[in-house]
Amino acid sequence: HVHSNFSRYDGVSTCQEMVDQAVAHGHKSLAITNHGLDSMGDLYQFQQYAKEKGIKPILGCEGYLVDELVTMEGKKRKRTHYNHIILLVSNETGWKNLCHLSYIANIDEEHYYYKPRTTFEELFQYKEGLVVGSACLASVFSQCVLTGDEEKAEAYFKRFVEEFGENFYGEIQLNELVEEQKKYNDWIIKTAAKYNVPVVITGDVHYATPEGAQTQRFIFNLRKDEDSEGDDTYKCKSLFYQSVEDFKQFNKGWGYGYTDEQIEQWCANTDKIAEKCNFEIPLGTGMKLPRFSFDEEEDFVKLAKEGLAKHFNCDYDNCPQEYKVRLETELEMLLKKGAYRYMLTVSMLVKHARENKFLV
Repeated sequence: HVHSNFSRYDGVSTCQEMVDQAVAHGHKSLAITNHGLDSMGDLYQFQQYAKEKGIKPILGCEGYLVDELVTMEGKKRKRTHYNHIILLVSNETGWKNLCHLSYIANIDEEHYYYKPRTTFEELFQYKEGLVVGSACLASVFSQCVLTGDEEKAEAYFKRFVEEFGENFYGEIQLNELVEEQKKYNDWIIKTAAKYNVPVVITGDVHYATPEGAQTQRFIFNLRKDEDSEGDDTYKCKSLFYQSVEDFKQFNKGWGYGYTDEQIEQWCANTDKIAEKCNFEIPLGTGMKLPRFSFDEEEDFVKLAKEGLAKHFNCDYDNCPQEYKVRLETELEMLLKKGAYRYMLTVSMLVKHARENKFLV
């Protein structure tokens, strides 16, 4: 549960700085889980830098889940409440599904309104290959627990167990919001035991070192245009990259009351997740473009000749010979180089834009 500076107005450090901390702590693997399904832009550079440093990269994000999408109230849109969830990629199918969920979350004004959202059912539809953590105090489970509706929280928890099975993990954290966090932690521990779900401890990391807390406060002030000193979001000043010993110290210093053995076991359980996550974005495979049709090469030639005929306002056979020779020479080279699929894709984009009166 780690945020880089691609978690806008929230994460402070770069993914490279997080990897350096993993090296310094002797950790073997690291996940980057930026906010929203539109903030995965540094996952590739994270992957490459982590590999250089001998750290296993785990790709993911902290998604926003809603029961209902954005609706209209008169002439205004109604912003629905969203909940956090941690999504990690275990294989190629999981990567494709995470990318598709990102596409869905940004596809229209019902899904994207201030933040990219997906529904629970959309997540469950594209769940294959994903490992899920129950997330922080902003999760749907926590929101139900803290408002006194533990029955509803358990119903959600049970549904995630049914959908994700052994790829679902109960996530607890240690921070300065002791009253709320301990209540949620204890519920997670109890409910996870009931459904035989492993518990993991995460840091909800937002900056590489303790000094980053002041930088994050500065960012909060920019976002809110006011001092965030009294804001709950700034009461947590311990969101730096942490070790097992840090967790033990937090546990004792803030009075959470867990044993060192529990802390060690919950930390060790994160290795089970790391063992499952073995996908890397492939290199050197060229552009990934959609198929235009089953007979792309024939269609490309046909469209090109139709375009020339339209330009001269006649049948292709009656077009000037020098233009026909030039076109056929260019077609031969474009087909040989495999550029036709790119050109067909661009033509589809331009055609769609013009039909919908978008500037080209």
